[in-house]
Amino acid sequence: MSDTNIVKKNSFKTLNTLFWSISASIFGYVISFFVTPYISGKMGIEAYGYVTLTKTIVEYGTLISTALNSYAVRFIGVEYHKKNYDKANAYYNSVLIANGVLGFFVLFLAVLFAVNMNSFLKVPAGLLSDVRKLFILSFVNFAITTIMAVLSAAAYLKDKLDYYYAFRTFGYLAEGLSLIFLFRFGNANLYYIGVGYVIDSLVILISRIWMTGKLTPELQFSKHFFRLALVKELVLNGIWNSINALGNILNSGLDIMITNLMLSSSELGLLGVVKNFPVMFVMVYQLTAQLFQPALLKCYAQNDKEGLKSKLTFSMKMSGLVTYIVFAGFVAIGENFYRLWLPGENAGVLYILTILALLPNAFEGIIYPCYYIYTLYVKNKIPCLITVICGILNVVSMYFLIKNTSAGVYAVLATTVFVMAITSFITNPIYMCRCLKVNKRFLYKTILRGIFSCAAMSVVLRWIGKGLAPDSWISLAGTVLLLVLTGAGIYYLLMFNLEEKKMISQKIRSVLKS
Repeated sequence: MSDTNIVKKNSFKTLNTLFWSISASIFGYVISFFVTPYISGKMGIEAYGYVTLTKTIVEYGTLISTALNSYAVRFIGVEYHKKNYDKANAYYNSVLIANGVLGFFVLFLAVLFAVNMNSFLKVPAGLLSDVRKLFILSFVNFAITTIMAVLSAAAYLKDKLDYYYAFRTFGYLAEGLSLIFLFRFGNANLYYIGVGYVIDSLVILISRIWMTGKLTPELQFSKHFFRLALVKELVLNGIWNSINALGNILNSGLDIMITNLMLSSSELGLLGVVKNFPVMFVMVYQLTAQLFQPALLKCYAQNDKEGLKSKLTFSMKMSGLVTYIVFAGFVAIGENFYRLWLPGENAGVLYILTILALLPNAFEGIIYPCYYIYTLYVKNKIPCLITVICGILNVVSMYFLIKNTSAGVYAVLATTVFVMAITSFITNPIYMCRCLKVNKRFLYKTILRGIFSCAAMSVVLRWIGKGLAPDSWISLAGTVLLLVLTGAGIYYLLMFNLEEKKMISQKIRSVLKS
């Protein structure tokens, strides 16, 4: 095959993978888009808060599985590509069996928790049975996803992530269809969402078993390959990822739990709705940052420090582009969106709460590509400890403000804004520069320019949004398109230097010609 054909084939594979990854994300959030107003309309907005609360508690269970699974594919892959299939099978089966034990153990604890739920959570009597069923089904889903985590290895080993994301999309489609059927022919019950989770995971489980047999037939399930020593090895290597996950939970994962215990069900419902948007927001800049990681890895491997610095700066600007367009766009028409999406709720309150919820991710968006520095230089311990310390500070501050002020749910989000501002603008940039062995001010030029660009975009787009004031889904869609184009133009003018502008213009022209 010629070099040109190889490049074309690789480009198609990249675009195909990107298409399916975006499709999977869109399908996942489309489900939330339609389910949220249905539940809040039929059962009240406080009911939806328990959906988000349950999701959050399930995330706590991943603290243990993260340590076991975060390096599993890496260790399996090294042995597999060396054709050491016995050792690869030893890692594969050790993780698979350990995941099975872990999944069912956590499910057992979850059932005990659900039976005694009133001892731990505040749940209205009318919702208690429904929330219990949702909770148990969510942990059944957790057990399935934990067991099948290592089954994703086949897609990574054979570079078939398009398969992985395609089946991820089909899983969401099955979940969506099952929810349509249940809500159409049954009553409005929260636990239907748990049924949808389980159906989604069963589709993914079947697909991954098929992928493993088709792509990596050398990996076979057998309990004789199990090695406890390999489980310990993986856990010891992945423990810092669990610690980092703990820090992230302290920073933004305990707020929904604290709201349940210290505030009202209606405030829990409000927070449950607005927490959907940060998740979508993170997905946007994570996908953008991942596109640059192969190039960053190549520069690091070739000891091309100047190339690494240049590509880091450009990746920050591109990540900032998508981050700030989304943020400024929501600043512009977020209130109009809520009036259309949840007409029975207080759009003004939801709008302000969502802005507060999005601010930490707006801070992180432009710096996010630089987190890959920690992977390249294997420098995870200090960032993890900083994350945990800041998380503890966040929880303590949140508790103090709720206990001693009338800020309520606003205090829950405001403390996270403050803590994330510290980590995104002070601790992480300085330590990243230390890892790179460059001047501590190296990243700040891009960060500060990005903040100025975001502020300018927010002001201009807010002015346009207030002027157009879209009051239907069609006019909202047209306004969104105008805001995206305007925001991109402002960012392009303010953020990129002359050389970068020329490169972007050339790429746009080449795409248009093709």
